[in-house]
Amino acid sequence: MTGELFIGLDVGTQGARAVACAANGRVAAEASVPFARRPREPKPGWHEQQPEDWWRAAVKCLQAVSAQARAAGYGRDALGRIAVTSTSGTVLLIDAAGRPLLPAIMYSDSRASDEAQEINEAAKVYTEKFGSRFSASFALPT
Repeated sequence: MTGELFIGLDVGTQGARAVACAANGRVAAEASVPFARRPREPKPGWHEQQPEDWWRAAVKCLQAVSAQARAAGYGRDALGRIAVTSTSGTVLLIDAAGRPLLPAIMYSDSRASDEAQEINEAAKVYTEKFGSRFSASFALPT
């Protein structure tokens, strides 16, 4: 089979999912791989994940989609584009080479509640004007 494939990869809270579509929208392949470990809560309100789990699940997912696409007749050069998305508001500290320094702080983490309160106080004129406040789970307080 000829033509380009477009892959969407989502690295979510519980695992990675990918779908490969042809230009006409037909699904050529899809896969889902759960993370090896569940998010951890080292302290109450803290929610962390290991970035290595994201990588391993994403690789397995893409390998499965690639194998399915080849079995459907698409060649190795069929990939046209790939789009990647992930959970919102997750923070990951990395070194200069892009390696994770610590577990990822998930979007649902509330450890920065004091910092969020301080930011809301400092930005009170804006939070009142726009009707929204910074949450402890936002990246800025974290």
